[in-house]
Amino acid sequence: MQTICGVRGARIYLGRSVRAQQVERIHRRVLPVTNNGDPEKSSLETTIRRKHNEVAQRLQTLGDDGLEWRMKNATPSKRPHHLVVCMEQKVATGHGFLMVELARDTTDKELTRSELVETAAKYESWGVDGLALQTDMLYTSDGQADLLAVCERVQIPVLQLDWMLHPIQLLDAAEGGASAVTLVNAVLSKGVPTLVGFCESLALDAPVEVVNEKELYAAEECGVRLFAINVSVGLALGAVPGIRESIASSLVQKMPFGAGSIVGVRSESEARTVRAAGADAIILKREALEGLQEHEIKELIAELIYMLSGDD
Repeated sequence: MQTICGVRGARIYLGRSVRAQQVERIHRRVLPVTNNGDPEKSSLETTIRRKHNEVAQRLQTLGDDGLEWRMKNATPSKRPHHLVVCMEQKVATGHGFLMVELARDTTDKELTRSELVETAAKYESWGVDGLALQTDMLYTSDGQADLLAVCERVQIPVLQLDWMLHPIQLLDAAEGGASAVTLVNAVLSKGVPTLVGFCESLALDAPVEVVNEKELYAAEECGVRLFAINVSVGLALGAVPGIRESIASSLVQKMPFGAGSIVGVRSESEARTVRAAGADAIILKREALEGLQEHEIKELIAELIYMLSGDD
């Protein structure tokens, strides 16, 4: 992992005039393909269709003129490439980067927004390097408000976990204070360079999630330099073929030279495995924290911090 990750030659400046017709073409290009009868993809496709309908409703409400105005008056991130900058600083010292996933709606209980914010602040005080915040409607009634509240409270990078399909969502992310958003290759496919380019224009980091070597190499060809594995909202290990703990480690080992890697884990043992394989950052998934008392969560985070320090 070397410098700020992005797409070679793909910088797109949103301050210029963007015709609504051009945006609509972008919109159509990044929509997910059908599953072609593959039952293993049906759950993912159902989720994406729901998200597509949400975005379509949003665009209809904005209208062509409203969308063009938003695109022309886009506000870049106040802290450019905050996630990658912090990751690089950590990796340069030989340490791994620790993030913890946050969600309003968990298996244990549903948090109020104030409780979510306090939890985020608590994790920051315990030494966590960054947060991964769920904003999809499956987990919260108002993800944008959650994002704003959390980003106003903490100083560490916040990675927004959601299904990104259209540039308007990236504008919302930047305005909400997110340091980065996840882009899922299995969903976007050839639309990845377009959305990474918009992220670059907004100074947002955009880890591209891959699930196998084919996706990894395709993203590399596009110039992607920041990758994610097993991170996406609602994307379980079995949801897309090829994701297993050993496969995750194998993918990390096949990353392009100088690229950054972020891997979601559900246990300390998984964290050790992917870190040994060379992962730069890990996200402690919410499943790992379910059923734990506060002191147990604090202890687990402390153990991971120690493990990632290289002194373990």
